[in-house]
Amino acid sequence: MSTPSAVTSFSDGTIIFRAAKAKTWFSIDKKKGAPPAFYRRSPLTSEHPDTKGLSVDTSKDEIKKGLDGKFYGYISLKVGDVRALKLEVVRDRGTHGNITDGLIELPFRHPTDLAIIAESDRLAIALADMSTAHPELIPAKLDR
Repeated sequence: MSTPSAVTSFSDGTIIFRAAKAKTWFSIDKKKGAPPAFYRRSPLTSEHPDTKGLSVDTSKDEIKKGLDGKFYGYISLKVGDVRALKLEVVRDRGTHGNITDGLIELPFRHPTDLAIIAESDRLAIALADMSTAHPELIPAKLDR
């Protein structure tokens, strides 16, 4: 009987995609992602907090299969660029992973703590600046 192999981590050159769940997740010129795409939803303010981090995938097809509602395309990043911010991309299965804590913490968006707000803004802006936008209206699963 063989034991399951450990999930390997993504290499620095791996391209990861984040589903753009709102039009506002793209920059005005639609060339990059916008900071709202990279704020981690807090258990204090969201019914569905990002407890594992910001969901990403190396496969656009897997993102499509996993989302029921419509979305507005994809935002791509290189894993090595994320790591340059001292964050990590943790693979949890197959092609899926989460941008999360590495050498520094990826904080939840906080409603009132100004220090946490400033750090989450700094990281969201940095992630948006290093990203590339791939706008494309993806209809809800029932209409695909």
